[in-house]
Amino acid sequence: MARLKNVEKLAQLIGGRAEQFSDNSGTWVSLEDENFEICFSFDGKGNKFEGVRVSQKIYEVVEYKTIALIQNK
Repeated sequence: MARLKNVEKLAQLIGGRAEQFSDNSGTWVSLEDENFEICFSFDGKGNKFEGVRVSQKIYEVVEYKTIALIQNK
């Protein structure tokens, strides 16, 4: 049985999935819901813990400015 990397161990513990950049420069596990995300970062090999980021998701409403309105009353 292969030895698990730290990023894989954390993924199993918190129920997430270990992911990595295509160039193997970093790995991470993240948990999210509709409002927040917590991301645990590791080195490219997935063994050395580098940090944790907690982010709030912000959605902006984009509206259209009315230039002309033509109504049939």
